[in-house]
This record gives sequence, structure tokens and C-alpha cells, in this order.
Amino acid sequence: MASIVSLNSEAWLLIAIALFMVGFAVSFAVQVFVLVPIAVVVVASFTLGWFLSDQLDLFRVGVLIGYLFALNVGYLIGTAFAAGLRISR
Repeated sequence: MASIVSLNSEAWLLIAIALFMVGFAVSFAVQVFVLVPIAVVVVASFTLGWFLSDQLDLFRVGVLIGYLFALNVGYLIGTAFAAGLRISR
């Protein structure tokens, strides 16, 4: 198990950073309702990919939850940042 984590941890972190940036960018353009279909696509695609490659386990479920947290935190930080910009005008 430790070798699997060390081999792919950089790629998993880059995906989480990309999802954070997607959430941040979405917060400037649209309402929160767009975040729900994005989250559904993330869950469905990663779950299906891991299931078909027979790699779905408890660790990857935790990674998937982390991806959803990254997406939502990016949206929340972006919304707070955008609200601060609107107030300062």
C-alpha cells in the first residue's frame, strides 16, 4: 500500500490543485448551482475509472473526498475574494 501512495501522490496533488483552481474560477463567473454538476462529473469519472481498473479501495475513496473538498474550498475562497472586490469598489 505504501508504494502505491508514494508513486502517485504527486499526480493526485496536481489533480487536487487543478480542482481547487476550477472552483476558484467558477466562483467568479457563475452561481453555486454550477458546482453541483462539476462535482457529479468528478465523482462519476474517478469512481468509474478506478472501478474499471480494479483499483477502487478505501484509500481512493478518501482521495475522492479530498478532491471534492478541494473543489468546494476553491469555490468558497473565490467567492470571498470576489465579494471583497465588489465591496471595495
